[in-house]
Amino acid sequence: MPFIAIIQSEWQRVFLRERIGRTEVACLDATHNMNNKYWPLYTIVVPDDSGRAVPVMYMVTSSEGHGPIQITLRQLFTGPCFVPKRVVIDKSLAEIKAVTEVLGTRAPYICYFHVMQVSQVNSAASSSVHTHVHKPTSFFTPDGRRGNVGSRRSKTKLRLNCEG
Repeated sequence: MPFIAIIQSEWQRVFLRERIGRTEVACLDATHNMNNKYWPLYTIVVPDDSGRAVPVMYMVTSSEGHGPIQITLRQLFTGPCFVPKRVVIDKSLAEIKAVTEVLGTRAPYICYFHVMQVSQVNSAASSSVHTHVHKPTSFFTPDGRRGNVGSRRSKTKLRLNCEG
């Protein structure tokens, strides 16, 4: 059994309850190598009324599998609370599996930046036989639209509002 520490303060619980009916999206991302054991730190954020990302939960785990992510999402999105229709994630297969198991197949959306990053890697490595890159088929654009890789929309130059 992996180590899992879920961290959420009272103000984060209150903020999340206040988001019910006000937003449909959450974002999940991991920062790796955060301690001497190289464990990932997961952060779940939801937008406030001005569109800024507000962290609503953190999770540290000794595993990079989908199990701890699934446990965390079930903890966060059960009961009378905010349940997102979409969760924006990077290209992590563990995150895709966990979000799909907890919220359904329509919930995971791949972030536009990561779609473009995978496209560039695939273009650069197209001649390599040993390339194993998961290429997403759909993504979530910054303005909330769903796009398909290879469609005209995916080739449209979109301005990303990224900070940090």
